[in-house]
Amino acid sequence: MLIKRKDFRGFTLVELMIVVAIVGILAMVAVPNFVRYRTRAIVATATGTGEAIRSAMAMYATSSEGNLFPVGLWADGEAGWPALRSFMAVNGTTMKENMREQGFQNFIYQPLEVRGELGSDYFFIFQTTGVLATQPGSLIEVRPSGVNRWTGTL
Repeated sequence: MLIKRKDFRGFTLVELMIVVAIVGILAMVAVPNFVRYRTRAIVATATGTGEAIRSAMAMYATSSEGNLFPVGLWADGEAGWPALRSFMAVNGTTMKENMREQGFQNFIYQPLEVRGELGSDYFFIFQTTGVLATQPGSLIEVRPSGVNRWTGTL
């Protein structure tokens, strides 16, 4: 009796292991690049929001008596977000309802006194969501002079 052997086609274990190794090497290269680009995008978005806030603050100051920035209109952090958002909307900047949707997990606002005038200067510091504390852009500082990116946490 002769047994007829069918011609089976498929991949050998060695071929499959080579393909898995190649995919693993590609993943090792691609994942860090993806994370880096994602972080850059988050920081760029937060910086753009900072520029919009800076513009709204300038608009407020130009229409206020004495060209002063706001003092005591909102609290810091999550509790102050709705009031800050309303303030920004009145001054030409639309912000998302939720602080985290906007890309921030915390913020502080400090009006500064210059030559006896409280509100002559200010600074915001926003903590960016999804950026490690060791990376520039984890903190976004907004001042009348510009927007800066720092490392750290609030």
